[in-house]
Amino acid sequence: MILTGISINQTPLDWIENKNRILEALDFYSQTKTYENHQYHLILFPELSLSGYGCEDGFLFSDTKKQSFLRLLEIVKFSNKIPKALIFLGLPFYYRGSIFNSMAIVYSGNLLAIIPKTYLAGEELHYEPRWFTPYKKNFSEIEYDFENQTYRFLFGKGIIECNSIRIGIEICEDAWVNQRPGLNYYNLDLDILLNPSASHFGFGKWNTRKQIAIFSSLYYHSYFFSVNLLGNEAGKAIYDGGFLFSKNGNLLYEEQSFSFHDILIRSFELEFSELRNHRDKIYSRRKERKLNLDTFILKIELKKELKKPLFQIEIQEKKAHEFKNCIQYQHIEPFFYGKNDSKENSHLIEFLEVERIGLFDYLRKTHSKGYTISLSGGADSSTVAILVYQMIRKGIYELGIKNFLRKLSLQIPKEEKEQIEHLDPEEQIQYLSKKIIYTIYQKTNQNSEKTKELAEELSKEIYSTHYTINIQNLLEENLSLLEKALHTKFDWLNHNIALQNIQARIRSPIAWFIANISNTILLSTSNRSEGSVGYATMDGDTSGGLAPIAGVDKPFILKFLDFISHYKDTYTKPISTAKKILEQPPSAELLPLEQNQTDEKDLMPYPILNLIEKLAIENLLSPKEILTKLLRIQEEKDSLSFLTEKDKKILKQYNKEELTNIINKFFDLWNKNQWKRERFATSFHIDTYNIDPRGWFRFPVLSGKLQISE
Repeated sequence: MILTGISINQTPLDWIENKNRILEALDFYSQTKTYENHQYHLILFPELSLSGYGCEDGFLFSDTKKQSFLRLLEIVKFSNKIPKALIFLGLPFYYRGSIFNSMAIVYSGNLLAIIPKTYLAGEELHYEPRWFTPYKKNFSEIEYDFENQTYRFLFGKGIIECNSIRIGIEICEDAWVNQRPGLNYYNLDLDILLNPSASHFGFGKWNTRKQIAIFSSLYYHSYFFSVNLLGNEAGKAIYDGGFLFSKNGNLLYEEQSFSFHDILIRSFELEFSELRNHRDKIYSRRKERKLNLDTFILKIELKKELKKPLFQIEIQEKKAHEFKNCIQYQHIEPFFYGKNDSKENSHLIEFLEVERIGLFDYLRKTHSKGYTISLSGGADSSTVAILVYQMIRKGIYELGIKNFLRKLSLQIPKEEKEQIEHLDPEEQIQYLSKKIIYTIYQKTNQNSEKTKELAEELSKEIYSTHYTINIQNLLEENLSLLEKALHTKFDWLNHNIALQNIQARIRSPIAWFIANISNTILLSTSNRSEGSVGYATMDGDTSGGLAPIAGVDKPFILKFLDFISHYKDTYTKPISTAKKILEQPPSAELLPLEQNQTDEKDLMPYPILNLIEKLAIENLLSPKEILTKLLRIQEEKDSLSFLTEKDKKILKQYNKEELTNIINKFFDLWNKNQWKRERFATSFHIDTYNIDPRGWFRFPVLSGKLQISE
């Protein structure tokens, strides 16, 4: 038997195209030698792969109920073309007033069963209990009326026995909880445990998923197979297109691809005699073997034609044809089991991969022509520009120029396109970077010549279309008008914040104008550290439709710039300007140059800010508890795994009173600036937590003070 996983990049509520991608994936696989040369196949799609995971309140639409079952029936009909395959497909199922996050079991023109999820994810990014109902009862046959026809199939929980091979299903979260459904399958000679997933990316999460795969196969003495969604599905959550395949406690195959392909197909040949012999040996040692006789077992014989299929169609001779979607297929031979050719997944490499696919999918799914970045010559805006450039590099090298252009729907004259196709990849990257990346440096008297030079140097290195505009006259004209209207002479002593903010706000319309005329998305360049304390000008540097780095802190951005200055792989080119940018202390450059403004002077040392933020927002500690924690770390009576020696040295520079003032300042700024966080642009979820009130940490706009009181 062949076990096949299909990871797929879907878009929520895009019913026709989502269904077409599923059908094209099945059609492609049915034409492979693997399918032709083997008699039986199990095909697993990810969780909610028909609708998309991120439909949110779109799950409540009346049309969603109709479309979900209608498109399922079309796939059931198509399954006649692949009669040797048992297909597991994720979708929302609407029954008796409830919605169930489910897996449909389809075989040869028949809908055999629908298995609902038992445990719903309701924390962090997830709000499944808002839409779905959990279900724990065993299989029972139901009658389902749809468009004047009654369909009969099984609904509930149970084991599928396919040609004497026993298969269990745990949908994503089901495998993460203590009382997991698989416990009902223990001692029932389970051969394969399937785990269709929609598990969003977060630092460190891949290792947890690997441990689940290893432990599950060891505990049940079975195979364990997990397939995840792929890409930036709905704007915030990003899926890695991951595959995890284990057997009896051994991880046979792992892949975290972040691929730009629409569809990834991986197949494995299963062998059960060794596994069953081992299981019999383990079970024979037990004095008592308790069997769960209540578990329903659905028996399927693939070699036999089922009676009365829902659909019967004439099977025509298959002919090779060009597929609309970008599909990557691999049959993984047993020789490669246990081998891992992937890179060490440091957070920096993961960040690069997540940002690339996040930016790529956001661009193509919004049908925009590129990105505009207000490039200040500082760390944040430079990081954003570099990420867009590295996205273009991966797209061209992984997909090839034809597929890359087709997926982005870039309008390029036919003759010009033919010329591009004959260029080498590096020349293609240079050409398309000019078309896709727009950068602008807007100078006032508060900006140094150094940041202007760095912005221009970086723009040349990433081949962006770059503009340098001196806006000092525009700033002075606005201030002159305001002074006359308000009968006030402005100065830095009395009007500091207003004079800083007006510079950022004057830049915004110019950046938006460039984005509009180029049909590109303006990217906001704020990071999470700035968001926590409101160190950003609303309608100024926060302007944009997408904030790609708002999910990570400032120290991480600085580490990434150092990393990208030398890192190189198949898709990635080092950016030498990044090292020079790091030589400049982070600064908003909104005060007169002689004041030597820096972020940390205005706020606090970033490592301390990051530490307080993490303890407050992720660990949910009070200001007083945070102070106690920091003092214990100073005394080396406590520790935190993410703290570097440099961070510890910085922390030891402050006494109890100074730390109290810093913590109080953080919480004062946090409380005052919730209204800003409510208005920030859409951002990617990347770290173990974020401060997005619409997707992670909810906090009142108006609240009492959180302070350390004596």
